[in-house]
Amino acid sequence: TMEDSPEVQFEAFSLAVTVFKKILHDTRLPQNSFTFAFFLKACANLLPPSAQREQLALHAFQRCCRDGQVSPEVISRLKQLCSEDVLQIALQNINVGAGTKQIITKQPNRQHKKT
Repeated sequence: TMEDSPEVQFEAFSLAVTVFKKILHDTRLPQNSFTFAFFLKACANLLPPSAQREQLALHAFQRCCRDGQVSPEVISRLKQLCSEDVLQIALQNINVGAGTKQIITKQPNRQHKKT
């Protein structure tokens, strides 16, 4: 957490990056939306707000999109890490793969037709 010393935070974040990369690169390890949500959570908890933290989060989110692992939890974590402008750009380019549940980021007013 942010209350820990910078050294402890750096060590914890380095471990999170190592585990995240191992999961992404080792086909024997299962990868799902929680893989990305927990990494984004580590970014939020262990890195101070900065442009680099935002870019790291975006990079992870782009990979998440590419792998078809976008979920409401991933989007929620991304919202904690990015400015509104960057978030809008990231979310307008969501690429959910075939068979992936569609994520709705804004709920427009909908009128249902009676059939």
